[in-house]
Amino acid sequence: VVVEALGRAGGRSSALPSVRVIRMARVVRILRIARVMRHFRSLRILIYSVLNTLRSLLWTLLLLALILYVFGIVFTQATTQHILDSGGVIVRGLEEDYGSLGRSMFSLFKAISGGVSWEEIVEPLSSMGGFWVGCFLVYFSFTYFAVLNVVTGVFCQTAIESANLDQEMATQAQLASKQEYIKRFHKLFQRLNANHTGLITLQELQDGLQDEKMHAYFASMDLSVDEAFHLFKLLDSHEEHVLDTETFVTGCLRLRGHAKSIDIATMMYENRWNLQKCLGALRSLEDMVRAGRSSHKTSSTRKNNGASKSSRSTCLRPMDCDDSDREDSLSI
Repeated sequence: VVVEALGRAGGRSSALPSVRVIRMARVVRILRIARVMRHFRSLRILIYSVLNTLRSLLWTLLLLALILYVFGIVFTQATTQHILDSGGVIVRGLEEDYGSLGRSMFSLFKAISGGVSWEEIVEPLSSMGGFWVGCFLVYFSFTYFAVLNVVTGVFCQTAIESANLDQEMATQAQLASKQEYIKRFHKLFQRLNANHTGLITLQELQDGLQDEKMHAYFASMDLSVDEAFHLFKLLDSHEEHVLDTETFVTGCLRLRGHAKSIDIATMMYENRWNLQKCLGALRSLEDMVRAGRSSHKTSSTRKNNGASKSSRSTCLRPMDCDDSDREDSLSI
């Protein structure tokens, strides 16, 4: 209300030039749309695609200007020479369309952009001969069917790349794709689990995999039937032949598509860790075996020593002992 009042006052008096600035400041409110753009993914894609194609647009305009300039010189020179040769007789439409370089370029641009029918542009050239009509057809075919189609392809490619490179849009697209796959997997397992208990048994999975429609359904999600069966066996570590739907869906999502570098690196790390654990267990077992052997040897030695002492004590006379015992007794 204040802005409108000041605007009316400014309209009656030229002493308030700042009112126009205040009016223009209202345009800044349009920038608030940037805050809510992230909630409208399609709008974000359109805006970012248009902004990122501006560079391609500049090069496209430069290329078209070069083509129009070359053909404009050709047709302008031909028109000027034709008028001179005909003694100043001007054919209707020839001077208006090709009388100067600027007119020629503008006429050629209208022919390819839909500003006017190309038949109206080529008709004045027919008075100079069929050769120039053929030149115009060459220009039109080359520009309309080749250049503009290539430009359209470049614009589409740039728009797609800009949408893929945007981090937030890529994140939203990834989340949307993941949610879509989760919904499809849940729908699939609901068909397998007729009781809707949230659990899927191995028998239900095997029965469902016999259906060709299930084969096609798994294939549409980049997952083979054999992989799904083996995944069930891997996840069923307790061999209960029953899995909850969420566990199986999570496993299917990780199994979908080709193996990534992180998956291979994780598998290598786990194998290395398991190998180190096995080697540690083997070392502990070897230490235990060695300790057992040493204790066994010690006990055997003690028994032998005790037996020898007892034998010596029973030899009351040297004649009653063997030679070794006799020598020991004599030495004593």
